[in-house]
Amino acid sequence: MDPVSITRGLICLVLMFAPWAFGSTELWSLVTVQALVGLAFVLTLISLWREPVSRRCVWNWTWAGPLLLLVYIGVQAANASHHYQALDQGLLPQEHLPWLPHSVDAAITWHALGALLMYGVLFWTVQAVFHRASHWKPLLTVLVINGFVIAVFAMVQHVSGTRKIFWLRTPTYHSDFLGPFVNPDNYAAYMNLLLAICLARGR
Repeated sequence: MDPVSITRGLICLVLMFAPWAFGSTELWSLVTVQALVGLAFVLTLISLWREPVSRRCVWNWTWAGPLLLLVYIGVQAANASHHYQALDQGLLPQEHLPWLPHSVDAAITWHALGALLMYGVLFWTVQAVFHRASHWKPLLTVLVINGFVIAVFAMVQHVSGTRKIFWLRTPTYHSDFLGPFVNPDNYAAYMNLLLAICLARGR
C-alpha cells in the first residue's frame, strides 16, 4: 500500500478510536491519538515529497493566522507567570517577562497548545490526502456508522441502569457519563476533531 492509502486509513482509525477510548481524555488515549495523527502527518510529507503537488496543497496564506496563534500561545506557555503545585492545589509565582504575552499556568497552556497543534496537523493532513469525492466517501461512511454505533451503545448503556462505562469501569472524576465518554462534556472534545474534517471537506 502507498503512504497516502495508509494515511487515509490512519485518519479513519483516529476518528473511530478517539470516542471509544473514554473520549481521549486520559493520558494513554490522548498520546495514542496524537501519535496516530503524527504518523499520518509524516506519511503525508513522504507522499508529497515523492509526487509533484501544487504549492497550494502544501501552503496557503489562510494558514498564516492559525500559525501566528500557535506562536502566540507558545510564548504564553514559555512565559507563564505561575506554576501549579498539585500538592496544595495552589499557584506559585515565578519569574516571567510581564511585557510579553503570558499565561497563569504553563502546564495548562502547553496542553492547549498541543491540542490545537494536533487539530491543525489533522486538518492539513486531511486536506492533503483527500482530494476527490471517491476519497471522502469511505471516511464519511466510517464517521456515520461509528456515530450510529456510539449512539446505540449510549442508549443501551443508559437503559441498563449501569453506573459503569462499558459495564466495567466506574468514572473517576464524574458520576455522570455518556456512552464511552467519561463526561458528557468530552463529546465536545471529539467534535473538535470532526471540525477539522469539516473544514477540510468544505475547503
